[in-house]
Amino acid sequence: MNSSTVLVTGGAGFIGSHLVDRLVNSGHRTVVIDDLSTGKLHNLNKNATFHHMSITSPHVQEVIEREK
Repeated sequence: MNSSTVLVTGGAGFIGSHLVDRLVNSGHRTVVIDDLSTGKLHNLNKNATFHHMSITSPHVQEVIEREK
């Protein structure tokens, strides 16, 4: 298993959620940032860490630092 951490923006969207599934299934610790403006919560892999926010939020840097 690969223990690297991967951040996916838009991970609750159609394409992003498929990418997240693949990363999780490959053993990556996967972190998702999505504001759910077009993505759907039910698309999100339950094994991914989810942060509900826009990538333009000033708090994104805090998430990146915390999830390193």
